[in-house]
Amino acid sequence: MVGAYHWDVGLYGKQDPTLMFEHQTARVVFERLLEQDALPPGYLRQYAKDNVTWLRGEPLTPCDAGRYSIAIDASGNVAPCLSLPHAGNLLHSSLGDILRRFDRQAIRDCSDRSSCNRVDGRVIGSILRHPFAAWQTPVR
Repeated sequence: MVGAYHWDVGLYGKQDPTLMFEHQTARVVFERLLEQDALPPGYLRQYAKDNVTWLRGEPLTPCDAGRYSIAIDASGNVAPCLSLPHAGNLLHSSLGDILRRFDRQAIRDCSDRSSCNRVDGRVIGSILRHPFAAWQTPVR
């Protein structure tokens, strides 16, 4: 899997300058993959298009973290996604109460500064917004 470098977003990873590329250089790589039909139809192709959009400096559709998916760790802590802090624990609060505590502004802020396409946020929403792309994804 290839993606635009998005470490150092929220709790997800640490920034490593040796892994950083100029946006224009990385954008050209994704554009060439798309032009050469090097990617199969479906979600992976949509993912590459999203990366090109973000690397151009254009906004992506907002992340759906906390909307269509949530992250629950082994201790019962619940967060909108892996990048954001938990809002409560299922041993002490109901899921409904925890969901109401999600910081929607923090989700928007994280979404605006990242091309993050992890399954727990933008991927689920992207599949729902592009159902034909998801349907075209080859299954092996």
